[in-house]
Amino acid sequence: MAADVNREPSFACSACGASQTLFKRYTLCIGYGNANGTETVLLGLKQRGFGRGKWNGFGGKVEAGENVCQAALRELYEEAGVHIVADGHPSSARCTTPRHDIRRFRWAGCLCFTFEAKSMPRMHVDVFSGSICACREPRASDEMIPQWYAYSQIPYESMWPDDAIWLPLLLQQDQELHPRILIAEFIYNDDADNILKSNVRLLPREQAGIF
Repeated sequence: MAADVNREPSFACSACGASQTLFKRYTLCIGYGNANGTETVLLGLKQRGFGRGKWNGFGGKVEAGENVCQAALRELYEEAGVHIVADGHPSSARCTTPRHDIRRFRWAGCLCFTFEAKSMPRMHVDVFSGSICACREPRASDEMIPQWYAYSQIPYESMWPDDAIWLPLLLQQDQELHPRILIAEFIYNDDADNILKSNVRLLPREQAGIF
């Protein structure tokens, strides 16, 4: 997978086969933690735009001059106030302030979305995940209101329907010593509220051939 969308305008994902000419490229960052022995995940309530009123991870478009990791971390900071920078490798990052730390930050896979509605773009989403430890709560933004959820209390009923399919698999992989790569494809109906078809796979990292 190309790390720099400006140098590689002909981007094609070697994991799922998506082509940049067909898909718009986005990022999604899933942060997880542990509160008094309870596994938790950081989600945000979308305040505007596409997906308004739904809980989700943090992410958005890849901007000019960014690789996908940098885009994911910028969105995480802009939307939740968690400040981390990439350490030079396109799939990893390090903490730069005493307020936050992130461990095992990694490219975790990709999600591809197709919608029956012609007005909806096809989306290729690079997913990053890692363990976040913060000595104070992430801050809200005009885009997202962040909140920690125990794994057993994740509000799937107020999330996109696909989240209930792939997010549990991702959180399970983040606990594994040798996590596999998540590759998922979803086709939505015209109203983008029902999944018509899905294909979810877990591949060994070396088989995916990424990073």
